[in-house]
Amino acid sequence: HVDMPAWIAIGILPMLSLFAGILLSIWMSRSVTRPFSQLAEAAHNIGKRDLTYRVQTGGSLELQALAQSFNRMAEQLEQAETTRRNLIADVAHD
Repeated sequence: HVDMPAWIAIGILPMLSLFAGILLSIWMSRSVTRPFSQLAEAAHNIGKRDLTYRVQTGGSLELQALAQSFNRMAEQLEQAETTRRNLIADVAHD
């Protein structure tokens, strides 16, 4: 005689554990790759001359340092572009 609820538990619990593991791994992989996707999007926008674009700092210390460095670079590029435009305007005016 086989106890049916025990048989169901033996069959369902491994499947539920597998499903939970898959969902957890998907969530973890997205949380790891999200900052890199944002950084790639920021680089793309900077490449299109949107020098006002900044990256949100978050994640591990290394990712925060990378985001801060990227934002400093973008700020310096924006200042250089402003200086260049002002210089060209001054030269054109004279």
